[in-house]
Order: sequence, then C-alpha cells, then structure tokens
Amino acid sequence: MEVLGLERKFMLKNVSGESLLDDIDPNWTPDQIKDHYASVYPELTNAKIVDNGIVDGRHEIMFKTIAGTKG
Repeated sequence: MEVLGLERKFMLKNVSGESLLDDIDPNWTPDQIKDHYASVYPELTNAKIVDNGIVDGRHEIMFKTIAGTKG
C-alpha cells in the first residue's frame, strides 16, 4: 500500500475577492505559510485561518482577512 500526501490549496479571501496562494513547503504549517505571505499581503497579519477540509480532492485552507474601519 502506498500513502500519498494530500495537496493543499491556500486561498486568501479579502474585500477584493479570493486569490490562490502557492503551497511554499508541504512541511510548513498553515501559520508558517500565512507568515510568509504577510510580507506581500499585509492584511494576513491579522487574518483568521479557516480549514475547509477536503474540497475536490485537495485540503483547502483559507486565510480570511478581518475587514473593518479604524476609529
């Protein structure tokens, strides 16, 4: 029996819509992936990680930004 790793799909959901993000390293945790992309997408700093489970044969993980106004 051969055990294969499940492909992960990372999505960024913000006010602009949804963006697909590459899985940098399958050994990294979703927090590490989020931290890596925070330099490109600053809104990820305070984003919530939502695990959508298995969708279309891939493990789907969404970074959902917290939109709001200051003041």
